[in-house]
Amino acid sequence: EQGWYLQILARYKYKNSKANSNLTQKDAWKKNEGLLKPKEGINYEKLSYINENRLKRINTWVSKHKNYEELMLTVEDILGNLSFGQEASKFEKALQDLGSAIGFLSERPDKEFKKGPDNLWCVSTDYYFIFECKSEVKDSRSEIYKSETGQMNNHCGWFDQEYNAEQVKRILIIPTKNVSHQGNFTHHVEIMRKGKLKHLRDNVKSFFKEFKDYQLDEITDSKIQEWIQFQKLDVESLKSEYSEDYYQK
Repeated sequence: EQGWYLQILARYKYKNSKANSNLTQKDAWKKNEGLLKPKEGINYEKLSYINENRLKRINTWVSKHKNYEELMLTVEDILGNLSFGQEASKFEKALQDLGSAIGFLSERPDKEFKKGPDNLWCVSTDYYFIFECKSEVKDSRSEIYKSETGQMNNHCGWFDQEYNAEQVKRILIIPTKNVSHQGNFTHHVEIMRKGKLKHLRDNVKSFFKEFKDYQLDEITDSKIQEWIQFQKLDVESLKSEYSEDYYQK
């Protein structure tokens, strides 16, 4: 794996030039973010919509699998980690993978840059989704804490700073929609609770089950678009179907 070789090279360079070593480590980290993060030089770069059809990205993702059975194993693995009670890192990775699977540009700013929301999807040339994930919060929790609204407010401010006037849907994934009396949101935020999350998982699973009777590399764009609409995975449905307004105590 090229990233590992670059990291080894960075170690050799360190004695002679710490600056050159850091540049090499930066290249290594860009190829594999599981490697050591360089001391400096990593700045956030805005996630911009690539002029490439969403349907093509779905086709590309699906075609990485040898057959339908392998495809569904991957889908089941993603959806299995996308549930309350799941470890935060697994949940956030699953949400990132889900975004890619359904044709969006998807990243985890907080993990990669230590600032910004847990998950970010770019769904069109001028529309984004940001997610703050609280998968480890217990079902019995009665309200959203002040610290959690504050955290979401910080992420909203980060998005405003990095993306300026771009349109965005802000979603807090948490088992309760009740905001504590002490907490407030500074932006319009919606809540994805257990039922809405299950609805999303079910529709994603049903979408990929549509591929069963087809050769994975021979499915037409029109057929994929038909399935997207039917399973309510188009952008407009994603805006309205899977989240709800919060209740301010």
